[in-house]
Amino acid sequence: MNSRRILVLGYSQSSQWFDSYNWSYIPEQLNVADYEVVILNFKPFEIQAVAQSVDIDRIPRFPQFARLLFSEGAEIVVIGRPFFRLGNGPYLIPTWWLPITPTFLDESGATIRLRDEDFAFYFAHVQRWSFCLFGWEERQPDFLEAYMAEAGIGWAHYLTPVVHPIAQNRYPRAIGFTVKFNARKYHNTTSRESGYVIWLPPTTEISEFEAIDLLLRERYGVLREETAPHWVEQYCLPDEMPVRNRIEELESNIAELDEDLKQIREELEIVTRFKKLLYETGEGALEPVVLDALRELGADIELPKDKGKEDGRLTDPSGRIATLEIKGRAGTLRVSDVRQAHQWVADSTAYEGRESKGILIANLNRDKPPAKRGKVFPANCIKAAHNFDISLVTTTQIFHALALHQQGQLDTSHFWDSVFEAKGVCEFPELK
Repeated sequence: MNSRRILVLGYSQSSQWFDSYNWSYIPEQLNVADYEVVILNFKPFEIQAVAQSVDIDRIPRFPQFARLLFSEGAEIVVIGRPFFRLGNGPYLIPTWWLPITPTFLDESGATIRLRDEDFAFYFAHVQRWSFCLFGWEERQPDFLEAYMAEAGIGWAHYLTPVVHPIAQNRYPRAIGFTVKFNARKYHNTTSRESGYVIWLPPTTEISEFEAIDLLLRERYGVLREETAPHWVEQYCLPDEMPVRNRIEELESNIAELDEDLKQIREELEIVTRFKKLLYETGEGALEPVVLDALRELGADIELPKDKGKEDGRLTDPSGRIATLEIKGRAGTLRVSDVRQAHQWVADSTAYEGRESKGILIANLNRDKPPAKRGKVFPANCIKAAHNFDISLVTTTQIFHALALHQQGQLDTSHFWDSVFEAKGVCEFPELK
């Protein structure tokens, strides 16, 4: 009989031998690092709507998995394809819990060559493969540093995956594999080794729930009743029908509530879109939300007729006209950004006879929380903006103005006067 603590996520069968929870309900107090074996059933996420409906705030974060993976005797078993995103808006990738990212080919085939006989019981129920391992990619340095600190290996300079195929296709690439991670301080020295990660393809001949039962029984010695096969459903006793009817009624109510929840989440996505002012960059992401925010603050916006020129034109509630340049950077502003804003104003005057104020709106040091961004406008940028009569406005100032506006506390005239009268840095208060 198995003596290890086992957790199964994506499974709801009750048992005295292991804990299990559906992805739709994970207790807030759950800590995967309390267990020695964690099984992740990714099969439900083949349906995009199911993956998007998951509340990612309830999903255990990588620090818990880091502590689990580098604990003695740990195993993390994955069943399913790695091609989905959890959540809608902010989302998690399928490998959010790993220190190094495996990459996969989204292909399928029927040739399966078993390399590890310990998993023959499982692959007896896999007639086709639907993905294969392609390689490994390093995570962002900040993420890897945080992961190793949580795992208790912050001293390590190198973290290397050591992969063993469980089964391969004809290429040959792994269509199921085990991997351990070796933490080393120096080359050619293994200072600490992680537990196992085992990634298995979905079964084709039995359901994922039968596959989980099989795995629990054959690999972990969990003895429990068999999962009822699908064909047993055609045999019903009379006492079942009232109960089944009640279940159908409740499921119908749940479906209605799910639809209501979907609509409310869509509403939430709309009202929270302005958070992009705090972290986004680029023409397709930052610019639209900046223009929407300016509209909400009372401006009329004219979109540019030609791409590659200014980022829009603005008329404030008092009728003042501005030409916009919108930037997002991980660092501070550049003088070239100020010159670009001045160029758009000059072009508008020279070619269209249209006088306007230059406003440069920037999301700077965007990788940091607003309170930790410091001085985002270097002295040379402020001087150039003063000489060119350019107003320098941050997206965090606009976010703060929106918050005051939605609370009914914004002096709109003061906000727009601050923007249009600035020669250099706009004096409107910053977001705290």
